[in-house]
Amino acid sequence: MTNNVQYPYALDESKHLVYIEDIQKEHRHDHIYHCPECGQEMRPRIGEHNAHHFAHSENQKCGIESYIHKTAKILLARRFNERKRPFMIGLTSNRPCRLFESCKESDKSTCICPPDYAEYDLLNYYDLPAVIEVDLVESDGITHFQPDVLLQSSKHSRKEIFIEVFYKHKSTKVKLASGHQIIEIQVRGMEDLKMLDDTVCFKESQDIRFYNFKPRSVNPDQIEAAVLKTAYSNDIKHIESSLPPCKQSNEYKRKNFHIQRGVLFVSGKFFQTGVYENELNNHHLKALMDITFDVDKVGSTFNPLYAFAKKDHRARFCNFCNYCITGGINDDSPMIWCKLVKNGTSRKGTFNKEIGVTCPHFKWATWLDMVHYREKDIVEGVDYSIWINPAYLNGE
Repeated sequence: MTNNVQYPYALDESKHLVYIEDIQKEHRHDHIYHCPECGQEMRPRIGEHNAHHFAHSENQKCGIESYIHKTAKILLARRFNERKRPFMIGLTSNRPCRLFESCKESDKSTCICPPDYAEYDLLNYYDLPAVIEVDLVESDGITHFQPDVLLQSSKHSRKEIFIEVFYKHKSTKVKLASGHQIIEIQVRGMEDLKMLDDTVCFKESQDIRFYNFKPRSVNPDQIEAAVLKTAYSNDIKHIESSLPPCKQSNEYKRKNFHIQRGVLFVSGKFFQTGVYENELNNHHLKALMDITFDVDKVGSTFNPLYAFAKKDHRARFCNFCNYCITGGINDDSPMIWCKLVKNGTSRKGTFNKEIGVTCPHFKWATWLDMVHYREKDIVEGVDYSIWINPAYLNGE
């Protein structure tokens, strides 16, 4: 029996929608309440054992779906017209950024730029009172629509918004395809009615859909700002790794290429970077030699500096010397200290730009034997390739 349904809302004599929990027990008879849908009298039930609710008289029947539909419309219109708190909507756009067509960093079919999300307070855009169940005639003079709640602006250039509420029956395909901006909200039961009044922001979800809202073009700078904000809030150290490729620096992207090149200069300075396929034949003319290798093939233990040393005797530098205080290849210090130099004088490299010969006191470090054993199966010409500057081939 529908008279046993626990209805949460009713209208008072002034046609104001009243929530059952806002009525105090001692004042429950101060007003006469009516059903928003059928208009018949309803009585507040505020007992000690059952949930508080409004109830129809014994002989009155009112459909649950029609009650929910009518009450939801009144709730939304009242909330908008009171203008006491924001009426927020959150829109997510899957439209790619404005550089999508010219982007050279991402496959256009799998652009990883995150969707654009923005929140709007509709009170800032629609200044006229919200109305319910108003008849609209389209420009063709034939098609009629009756939105559940209609939002309009005094600025005629701004399109009106339909708010459609449904319990079981969605909006018609004709209405959704009409071009009108539509917010469709599903209310699954009596308990969801209060949600319409309490929701801070109506965001797209399983129960909320937006139709015919024009997506904004995503600005890459906004993407970067959003990612950086998230990165800092999550205490991410390597922030750049979170950015889409179009916002990553060339230096960062090269560090993550699987094709790497190490460049050794006559001064003993060494640097490593990733190379594009069209750069494989481009060599630094002031380098002594360089090495190109595939990170996935040689493995994480591969030491390009040791490959240099095996290739050419001039590739002796302090890191491989037994007298090097820093010892080994894992020291990131820019200063190299020699045991043979008094008072800790620093040595910044082995090679001399004029001679191109190593220190006469150089002695191979014993730990290099371990590297040789570890990398004995890595073959030059197969797993890596070394280029020697022709200018130094004859000891020039």
